[in-house]
Amino acid sequence: MTPADLTARQARYEAEVTRQWAAQPADGAHDLGHLRRVWARAQVIAMDEPCDAEVLLPACIFHDLVNLPKSHPDRARASSLSAEAACHFLRADDFPADKLSAVGHAIAAHSFSAAIAPVTPEARVLQDADRLE
Repeated sequence: MTPADLTARQARYEAEVTRQWAAQPADGAHDLGHLRRVWARAQVIAMDEPCDAEVLLPACIFHDLVNLPKSHPDRARASSLSAEAACHFLRADDFPADKLSAVGHAIAAHSFSAAIAPVTPEARVLQDADRLE
């Protein structure tokens, strides 16, 4: 995957996040700037832990797709709900079917409150990048 391919996909993914966030209450801690910083940090971390950029990019951009208030009863499921919504979009975007589960796992496992252990390099990198951000 070329840098130009990644840039084009990032733009599509960010447009989808913006579209979906428009229907949710605003959350100042989770904006496109946050997603971009997580992606930038993930790329640096991935220099030491090789990852599939085709998996890591959508995982970084979609990891906070579903934002629920801290007091919401489903708050611990927010990362899993984000994973489901991201995979739904990616299926329709002709994303490689064999990589969907890796994207979904990385997104679901990034959250501390979800208590899902990251078992892939992409999941570990996303979790670290998000926590460092």
